[in-house]
Amino acid sequence: YASSLFHSMHEKYESKTNVDAKPDRVTFNTLLHVLSKNGTDVCMGQAEEILNKMEEYRDDNVLEWSPNLFSYNTVIEGYCKRSDGVNSSNNSNSNSNSNNAKFTDEKKQLDLLLNSSAYKAYTILIKLLKAQKKQIKDRNSLDGVTTSTINMQYSYNNDITPDSFSFNNVIFALSRSGLKQSAMLVEDLIHYMERKYEKSKNVKVRPNVYTYSSAIAAWARSGDFDAGSRAETLLMQMEERYNNGDKALKPNVVTFNSVIDCYAKTKQGTPGARKAEEILEKMERMYHEGDESVKPNVNTYNSVLSAWANSDTKCAHWKSQAVLNKMWNLYEAGNEDVKPDSHAYNTVITAVSKSHLEDKAQLALRLLRKMDILYRRGGRNNKDVRPNEITYTCVLNSCAFSMVDDHNVRRKALDTAIFTLEELMDSPYGKPNHVTYGMFLACCANLIPSDDENRRITVVEPVFLQCCKDGQVGEIVLNQLRLAAPDNLYEKLLGNVVQRSTRNGRIRRVRVEDLPSEWRCNVRNERWKNRNNNRRRKVRHESRSRKKEYNRNR
Repeated sequence: YASSLFHSMHEKYESKTNVDAKPDRVTFNTLLHVLSKNGTDVCMGQAEEILNKMEEYRDDNVLEWSPNLFSYNTVIEGYCKRSDGVNSSNNSNSNSNSNNAKFTDEKKQLDLLLNSSAYKAYTILIKLLKAQKKQIKDRNSLDGVTTSTINMQYSYNNDITPDSFSFNNVIFALSRSGLKQSAMLVEDLIHYMERKYEKSKNVKVRPNVYTYSSAIAAWARSGDFDAGSRAETLLMQMEERYNNGDKALKPNVVTFNSVIDCYAKTKQGTPGARKAEEILEKMERMYHEGDESVKPNVNTYNSVLSAWANSDTKCAHWKSQAVLNKMWNLYEAGNEDVKPDSHAYNTVITAVSKSHLEDKAQLALRLLRKMDILYRRGGRNNKDVRPNEITYTCVLNSCAFSMVDDHNVRRKALDTAIFTLEELMDSPYGKPNHVTYGMFLACCANLIPSDDENRRITVVEPVFLQCCKDGQVGEIVLNQLRLAAPDNLYEKLLGNVVQRSTRNGRIRRVRVEDLPSEWRCNVRNERWKNRNNNRRRKVRHESRSRKKEYNRNR
């Protein structure tokens, strides 16, 4: 409606049927605000078209319709508030050693970045910087000219200098995209802000803690192997500037936590985990010296736990348990900020599942039992340690990879897996999801001897049928079912979906899309797919409605 009203005003003024309907810059900016607040693809496309039109008016010297800083910032904010669901941690192919695979993966990430809302906000910021540069150049070319006309003209356009709102919004949006290229763009923007501030001393473009923290978070989400060292370099720059008198750049607990998180997610092995622990020790030392702003909290310790769990070293399980015990000791000494939560326990169980201990299935179950006891004893006071479906899935993961030659160890691990799944089904802590069912089937594939078909049929069939009933048959369930179920059971469970090759008689691969929708309706990926389809249908409907309304008004 706002867009139709604007076009109606503009047409009446252009046709001179109503000269009082002349729009001004406030009219343009109000429409930009309405479109950007709506945030759909259609609205943001219209907002960018209007901004481009305002720039054309500026070039044609129609300065009352030229954009100002509010115009650019409004469109930037509209793009930054959008979420594209881009995350490189799921897109990277770190296990591939092929140069072609690496090139393909980098090209895919670049395509994701170029099509993201964050990059569109970045391009608007670049437009703003170019407009400011042109303004400065034009002003310099008019040295000595002091006519009132020229002064009036440039007074219309003296407010397009980018401020911290412009930069920080773009930096934050890029940091959320989780791509390596985004993190590099963020660093470039920070270096530009630093140069501008050092040259002009304009506090509006001075990077602050929020700016640097967003840049560190960008590296944490990028999945790049060097993310930890890049983030730590940014932290050192902040500390150096703060020590030189820039009080706005004092690192706080969020900044330090983001750097530790980088080391936790880059999987650099023991060196990365030790780096994370060193930063934690530095925070503890600074806190004991009186700096309250860097007091470690539960997120700090959880990131260190993740660093050890992801290190894939032989000592990871007992290192992570040592950190967990330290958290309890600090909490019992009165530090309530480090009370262990379910995330901490889940991370320790994950570290145990990656160990080579023969009894890791039982050890993981004991940690689950401890969580259960703590929660039941403490009630609301211990709600943070409440087990969830992730906890049970981590225990099943420990069972699935208890792959030793000892028959008794494998039998105990299978019994632990069956007990864990049955307990989750009957517990108030949640219900199995597609990962839980897939991990249990992995237990069956790895722990039940392949020649014991009767045992496999007895265990696998009822679990898969329950999985279908729960609508949780995802990709991981199908893959593990193929490994766990004998051919006759596999064909029986999937029915007409299964087809054999006419050439060699082997069973062909079954895709999730081939299954009945009710079997997979509650798989998270399927829910997101349906949600995106509904969103696209809604956008198309809104677009058609606006076009009809616009044609009626014309």
